Amino acid sequence: TTEIYTLSLHDALPISMAVATVLMQETASSNRPMRPKGAINYLERNKADQLVNSIANIRTKTCVLLMLDCGLRVSECVSLQLRNFDFRKKTVMVRSLKKRGEHHVRQIPLSNRLVETLAEYFKYRKPKHEEDFLFPGIKGRKHISRKAMNRFCERMKKKNPTFHNLHPHALRHTFATQLL
Repeated sequence: TTEIYTLSLHDALPISMAVATVLMQETASSNRPMRPKGAINYLERNKADQLVNSIANIRTKTCVLLMLDCGLRVSECVSLQLRNFDFRKKTVMVRSLKKRGEHHVRQIPLSNRLVETLAEYFKYRKPKHEEDFLFPGIKGRKHISRKAMNRFCERMKKKNPTFHNLHPHALRHTFATQLL
């Protein structure tokens, strides 16, 4: 006979911790080098500027600057709509995708170079409605995918080895470290 057991959260936590410990030990014993605990990947200011200056595609440049100058997560960036921007106040309102609910909205100032890049981008792509996505997708999708930014980062790593630790979240880390 088969018995079904129901675990409470109190019972399941030690099991999940044991599984996590085993996985960490397996990772440590693998040939892949582990990043030191607490270390984060970010770009130095000059490398961040070099990255921005090397981007020819205005849509990609705008997306990178939103993550770099506003500290947005890639999913927050690609899902922005025109209504999220207040150009008079030079701010963008971002609903946190990590914390569900309307009351978790961040108002983030826009840098001058980001405002200039957005103005250039709007010459290229003219949104008609407030509900229009800033980065619309193709073939009926509502907005570009997070994978599009991941692919961009992979291409940049191949083009320029100085960006060996580049990934979308590294742009958010760069924003945070520049605030310190």
